[in-house]
Amino acid sequence: MEATSVGPQMRVDLGSTTALSCWQIMSNSHNSPVAPHDAETYLITGATGDVGSKVVHQLLELGHRPRVFARDAAKARLQFGQSVDIFVGDLADKKLLAAALDGAHALFLITTGPRIPVLDQIAADAAKATGIRHIVKLSSLDVEQHLAIGAWHEHGEAAIRASGIPFTFVRPALVPWRGTKS
Repeated sequence: MEATSVGPQMRVDLGSTTALSCWQIMSNSHNSPVAPHDAETYLITGATGDVGSKVVHQLLELGHRPRVFARDAAKARLQFGQSVDIFVGDLADKKLLAAALDGAHALFLITTGPRIPVLDQIAADAAKATGIRHIVKLSSLDVEQHLAIGAWHEHGEAAIRASGIPFTFVRPALVPWRGTKS
């Protein structure tokens, strides 16, 4: 797993594969530790999925009110109640994503499937246009091994690098999806 930041800790248990220090990564977007009570705003994509929901719950436990970007508002509201700000849209819609990012400090980006490079490019462009200070992308160890979906994530990472926004790529060896046994 590639990690580049240090600071306050937030552990997100991704099952038997690894623990991700998302709070540490996201809160260090301006190169200094941020206490949980500071007014940082985080947008989490993929928030109703397995990994994204764990990130949201950890932020909530630390006293934050994260933003979630979801296709299904009812599903997000059922999962998180009134404790999050929900923005409805699809990552392919730069205008809706930019509206969700406006005023936020950091983006936790989860993309899947063959459209990863395109969606990551859209996210990087929207993040740059709205002044996001840090992007954390859930990638894959396959980037380093040149396997399977690694090529998609590699192109997505390139788009984020090219944006000039400070970034962290999290590359777990395996991301457990719903229904998998850990």
